[in-house]
Amino acid sequence: MPYYELLELVLFRALRRKDVKALARSLLERFHGLNGVISAPIDQLLSVPGIGGAVVTELKTVEGAATVYRRRIIWVGQSFPVGIDCYGIVKSPLPSTP
Repeated sequence: MPYYELLELVLFRALRRKDVKALARSLLERFHGLNGVISAPIDQLLSVPGIGGAVVTELKTVEGAATVYRRRIIWVGQSFPVGIDCYGIVKSPLPSTP
């Protein structure tokens, strides 16, 4: 799935019944890709026309989930898709869930 389509799905959760294609492409261009969009500072996201608290919440939820997943991959010693073995890089245990 192309990144712009994935971002459209995330945006649609916050902006139901709106066409989010143009907004998704604008965000990807402004923040230089999907990683840049989900990791952008909240104040920068809110400065974009059409972005409000609901969109920021969705984007930061995705960022949080991606962070937990990435830490979990490193912790259990799985390889990243590029084949880098990350076992043992992280020495501290994963944070406990609230």
